[in-house]
Amino acid sequence: MTIAANAFDIKSASLDLLALLLRTDNLDELKQALEARFGSASAAPTEAFVLDVEALADPANLDYGRLLPLLGRCGIRAVALRHPDSALAAIANRFGLVYTGTVGQPRSVATVQEPEPVKPEPEVAPAPALTPATPPR
Repeated sequence: MTIAANAFDIKSASLDLLALLLRTDNLDELKQALEARFGSASAAPTEAFVLDVEALADPANLDYGRLLPLLGRCGIRAVALRHPDSALAAIANRFGLVYTGTVGQPRSVATVQEPEPVKPEPEVAPAPALTPATPPR
């Protein structure tokens, strides 16, 4: 076997990530909202997030060079960019993000099937009481 064959393995893995759904491309407004929620200098550990920009009118012109450090100061490390338009894949690549166009329903909000209501059994009339037969005299 070659050294390269033993240097690493590729295994299946899955990550449980949070998604940050941006609803504004106004970074000053976003900065105020982040500071209101997390404080001006968050001591929170960095957590991996998917940056979802589907709700923005023009996500291709968002200032990612300013946005990503802004999020990082709050402990939000964007690792992926999510939007159905694959043209954003080049932007994701430019900023070191993985591009994903799929927008699936998060597991935490997956719909739970309610059990069907139990139908009540139809009432059955009680059987007539049996009286012991009396022997003839």
